[in-house]
Amino acid sequence: HPCRNRPAGFRPSPSPFISLIPPSVGVRRLAIMAAFLTLALCIRGSLASGKAPRTLLIGTTGGTGARAVRGLLDAGLPPSVLTAVSRSPDSSASCKSLTQLGINVAQADLDDQASLNELISRGWDAVYVHGLAGDTKQIDTREVHRGEALAASFTNAVRNGAQAPVVMYNSAAGPEDTGIPRIRQKHRVEAALADSPGVRAFVALRAHLFMEELWKEYTRPGIVGGKRVYAFCVPSDKQLCLTSVYDMGRVAACCALDAPAFASGQATVLDVVSCVRTPAQMAEDFSNAQGGPPVRHKQAWALYLASKVLLPELHDIIRFYRQTNFSTSFGAPEALTARFAKLDSLKSMESFSQFLQNTRWAEVERTFATLGSDVGMLAGVSEPLATTASE
Repeated sequence: HPCRNRPAGFRPSPSPFISLIPPSVGVRRLAIMAAFLTLALCIRGSLASGKAPRTLLIGTTGGTGARAVRGLLDAGLPPSVLTAVSRSPDSSASCKSLTQLGINVAQADLDDQASLNELISRGWDAVYVHGLAGDTKQIDTREVHRGEALAASFTNAVRNGAQAPVVMYNSAAGPEDTGIPRIRQKHRVEAALADSPGVRAFVALRAHLFMEELWKEYTRPGIVGGKRVYAFCVPSDKQLCLTSVYDMGRVAACCALDAPAFASGQATVLDVVSCVRTPAQMAEDFSNAQGGPPVRHKQAWALYLASKVLLPELHDIIRFYRQTNFSTSFGAPEALTARFAKLDSLKSMESFSQFLQNTRWAEVERTFATLGSDVGMLAGVSEPLATTASE
């Protein structure tokens, strides 16, 4: 043992290895400091490995943000490690709801580079970008600029000593040549974030047809009203990939919790498919959720033809859904549950029937606005939302 038979003049020290060092005051002091520093780093590393990742949320305080946040929480991220971004946190009802849950809210302006730089410079383990543009009928061309500004902020932060985070971005599924401006714009943001030296690993979470879109005023009234018609100009037996915002949040949380699995400097694309349903099956699900007279699917040919002149972007989107073979072009829900199987938080995805139940579709007075700002979606619920095996 190194402490035995010490030469005369050696004094006991905190470490037997330090006792072997000659009794020079400067050398011994440096050795003691090094020993304690090594111990502190070991302890810090041990604690960090057991902590949930500090995660920044961008674009979750409006629209369908409550559903995304609920997914993040249900997948295992505690409120205390989440920080949502808002331009005006003091005047936002949704921000107050998040604060009541213990989620931090930070003030920042995505159109102000200095504000963005300060926010990112705080250092984050993970960043989930739910949206960089408003949910508007007209495409918001500032989305790409904001994506590029965010990428620059990540680079600036790392150059100033901050850690590089894993970044998850709510993008759009589809090939590069769809000709649809919204999808092309999303992919440009993907490229900007993936190429940033300040991003440790980038994950594009590509959404398909969001279930939440069915809550909007151009779809929901015809389904829950007297007509009981689901109007969508695709064949009744056409298989469609559906995505729920709740699942988008859960997958983002899984990426943050499993960040070491994503190779540094690499970009990963994950197709977030909650379930695959045909319009006929969806009409049946609507009927079961609402009760009363059955809902039938109808191909809205008049809208499809008129949109070619009046709403060309809508026409291109419908054409994309009509022509794409979703059964072979994209991943299945089981691919995601298998990838994150070890986390125990994504055993199954939210099926369409479960989506209708979880969002309380049958309550006719509810609207898309109440869905997006539903405090009940977040607070007072101790169990995760119901999910079942893929339909």
